[in-house]
Amino acid sequence: MHDSVLDAALEGFVFVVEVVATGLAVAFGLFAEGASLTNLAAGNTSLGLWFAYMGTLALFVGIYLLGYRKLVGRVARTQFPR
Repeated sequence: MHDSVLDAALEGFVFVVEVVATGLAVAFGLFAEGASLTNLAAGNTSLGLWFAYMGTLALFVGIYLLGYRKLVGRVARTQFPR
């Protein structure tokens, strides 16, 4: 009995950590893309391109690697009791 409760609690904790990590990566990506546009408009091309690269990388990690591959896979594998 205790093993199943601990397993469920651990699974829930890991899920919450992955959701928070996904949200932080997406938020950082959006912030970096905004900074990229600001720097490119101000004429700081090299800094703007660096922010664009980092924003794209963070959005890729947040949306695809963590969000789609991890979270969607985890939810699809979850077996809900009937």
